[in-house]
Amino acid sequence: MKKFLLSLFTIMFALPVMAVEIYNNGDESVNFYGSIRGYVGYGLDINNPNHGQSTSSSSMLYALQGNSRIGTDIKISNFTSKIELGFDEATLFGGTKSLGIRHAWGAYSFGNNGKLLMGKTDTPTAMSGFSSDIYDGDGGLKGFGGTVTGQRRFQIQYTVAGLTLALVEDDVAELGSKYTNFTEGGKYTPRASLAYVYKNDSLQAKIGATYTAVNGYYTDINNQKKWTNLHAFGIVAGIKQKFLDEKFYFSLQARYGMNEELYGEYTTRYMAAENNKTNEIGVNASINNDGSFNNVHRVGATLEFGLKATENFTAVLGGGYQNTLKENTANENYESYAVFLQGAYKLNKYFSIIPQITYYNTTGSNTSQSALIAAAQLKASF
Repeated sequence: MKKFLLSLFTIMFALPVMAVEIYNNGDESVNFYGSIRGYVGYGLDINNPNHGQSTSSSSMLYALQGNSRIGTDIKISNFTSKIELGFDEATLFGGTKSLGIRHAWGAYSFGNNGKLLMGKTDTPTAMSGFSSDIYDGDGGLKGFGGTVTGQRRFQIQYTVAGLTLALVEDDVAELGSKYTNFTEGGKYTPRASLAYVYKNDSLQAKIGATYTAVNGYYTDINNQKKWTNLHAFGIVAGIKQKFLDEKFYFSLQARYGMNEELYGEYTTRYMAAENNKTNEIGVNASINNDGSFNNVHRVGATLEFGLKATENFTAVLGGGYQNTLKENTANENYESYAVFLQGAYKLNKYFSIIPQITYYNTTGSNTSQSALIAAAQLKASF
């Protein structure tokens, strides 16, 4: 496997990659694109992933990243569509991830009156473009102050003048694994989501919110069945501003949510450096005998600075912090943070090499887990 991956990385940078335009005739076009991403490096777990043990483990890291993808864009007059395959994507019915459909949507533009989209695409409150973090599938420090950079769900979405409204169908198999305290029911309300985005040459800003609920019966202290609702919501905001002829930028994003583990845009995590993957800590809402809930609150923020030193090289310094607090419990509260230094070098418009070193720490509930990763992402895009 090691020889195969190293050979693949070599081929990525040896092939003359170029974008493929399959068809173009006025307002009709079909384009093929792709992005192959892998990494090589070294990881050190300062504490064992089994929490609280003072042992260390380390390993070489090398893999093809799961967010590698190939796809096609189609445009026919006012109709546009995207079909994209991802190398590590949830199947249509949840369960084990594998090669699967990353995007599959069609949209119709009404001109100044907006655009209607149906299919699988990123939710409005995913925060692409505000973080340069390349680890955990370009995860944007999710679980360490950041929110997801992409969360693809089936939805109906309407966008006009920068405002997007959507009704989202979350992965029921994933949702069910996060909350099992109802005696009967466990029915999920389709998730409502909205976001407003503003962009110009030097500024990108976004604010959004999302809400859902799970509904069902519980058995109270008198052995009576009662109907109740568990609520989940999130509020997110981000800004990225460029200065000095776009040679310097800073990016700030913040998020607060309650019970967001139900739909996965925000979660509690620690980093296992030996496989360069974050691992969830199961902090989930629970119900009491009187029907009240022990809700899980999460608040976090990330800050990033970037300097374009040359036309092809950008240095980035960033970090994030998150606090997880479960109501009425003393053993399910966590703090996590991460800091990273990155240097991104673009060989040409197709190939990039992005070294990054990151330190992670998660503490709480008699747990202390720290990790250090130094690796370089190799990316070929067309």
